[in-house]
Amino acid sequence: MDDLTRLIVTTLASVLHRDPGELRLDREIFELGATSRELLLVLFKIEQELGICLPDDRLSTLSTIGDVVEAVRSAQVSGEPA
Repeated sequence: MDDLTRLIVTTLASVLHRDPGELRLDREIFELGATSRELLLVLFKIEQELGICLPDDRLSTLSTIGDVVEAVRSAQVSGEPA
């Protein structure tokens, strides 16, 4: 697991009060019991930590943990400032 994936998994685990070991990239975020508000909180924390901004149009496409990792990685590459 790379540093970015670890950051996302640990942030999600913290917000959802879950063991990070049970969070795989193919897990559906809402099947883990996350609410939309909790997902936004996770994304906000990640944006703040990394100094990036995820495009709003991308948020509705995030269904798995892997989707979040890819969206954050894309935002880092595109250099979208927070």
